[in-house]
Amino acid sequence: MSINLWDMIKKSKNLGVQDLLGKIYSNLGFSQLLDSGRNNAALNEVMKQVVLMRVLDPCSKLRSSKLLKNYFGKEISYKQILTMMDHIAENEEEIRTRIFENLLQGRKSISLALFDVTTLYFEAITSDDLRDFGYCKDGKFGEVQIVLAVLSDYDGIPLAYEIFPGHTSEVKAFSHVLEGFMVKHGIQSLNVFR
Repeated sequence: MSINLWDMIKKSKNLGVQDLLGKIYSNLGFSQLLDSGRNNAALNEVMKQVVLMRVLDPCSKLRSSKLLKNYFGKEISYKQILTMMDHIAENEEEIRTRIFENLLQGRKSISLALFDVTTLYFEAITSDDLRDFGYCKDGKFGEVQIVLAVLSDYDGIPLAYEIFPGHTSEVKAFSHVLEGFMVKHGIQSLNVFR
């Protein structure tokens, strides 16, 4: 039986993702983000594996459930992934707060923040409360979109994000995210660069 060198490289790469990125994930305190519910240890493990899978091979939830077995030897069903995502959706604000606290642990202050806005378009022409027509940076003017605004620190660690209807202006998104972040965390002043 011959050993396929490419298979060995892929296996070591996959184990490296588990070992290295899994350790970083845990050190950031993300392994205990989901702390409410009957089976939070299992939910946390599903979330960790899905996040690591997305780093290794960004793909859909359904494909992730299939690749988790191939890449990491983990049996995580599509239904388990959806259950974990439902739990995240139900506790989104609490999880955001815990992530923020974990990422900024030990820092005394935030003196500088970076802000960016982008548009994400859909291959659709029907608008709703969120998906709407607006100025699209990708030049897709005949399709609906959403606006994504992100506030991050100087190191690129995201501090806040928000999704807006597709017709929202950058200035409105900027002021809403910045003011909300400052009020929520009791910040008096902040230097922001766009």
